[in-house]
Amino acid sequence: MEDWELAVRLGVQDTIGRYVRFADGGRSEALAALFAVDGVLATDTDELRGRVAIAEYLEGVRGDLATSAVGGGRIRHHVSSLRLVVDHREEAQATSYFLAMTGSGLDPWG
Repeated sequence: MEDWELAVRLGVQDTIGRYVRFADGGRSEALAALFAVDGVLATDTDELRGRVAIAEYLEGVRGDLATSAVGGGRIRHHVSSLRLVVDHREEAQATSYFLAMTGSGLDPWG
């Protein structure tokens, strides 16, 4: 493996790590900043385009969680089985499994 590929792999892993820490810490703007300016966050029911829309959506989710008696006001994401395919210096694909735990137990997973 060449140095540039190792740097790409570590960069992707770092981005995923920051994503879950920002999500768990309710840092919506920092999480949205991980996306490209015109990036897309897609969920089962919503599709948000651009950092501003993503941050606003995440703030709403954070507010819903904070007021939820069932969720207990907190969430912790867990990521595993990360697989990276590095096509070249400017492009990589990552897949993983994830699950999220709230105060009431297992929440989303995939």
